[in-house]
Amino acid sequence: MVDEAGGAVAQRHSRRPCVTVAMDSMIFKEPVYIGDLLTIRARLTYVGNTSMEVEAHLEAENLRSGAMRNAGMCHIIYVALGDDGEPTAVPSLRLTTPEEEARHRAAEERRAVR
Repeated sequence: MVDEAGGAVAQRHSRRPCVTVAMDSMIFKEPVYIGDLLTIRARLTYVGNTSMEVEAHLEAENLRSGAMRNAGMCHIIYVALGDDGEPTAVPSLRLTTPEEEARHRAAEERRAVR
């Protein structure tokens, strides 16, 4: 489910088919139980020439009590594909807030480690 949410973000940005290249370790902060409603919020944090990093946050809701839990997060890397099935250039990412700039800097650091 996380990969599908992240893939939708990557495809929306690039307007191209995208493939998953890598996923950082999934960090679960709280359990997700059978019967919970799982909400995944995904956003772009970095865009290279053909690749994009998406940050996904998981939120679990107990539907009986309404209690919400921050269930976890991960970073997923996608590459956009052209009509020939090869990696293709994607539009750059516009950073408009200090928070977006900070997430972008952190993504650049993760990219350098990868």
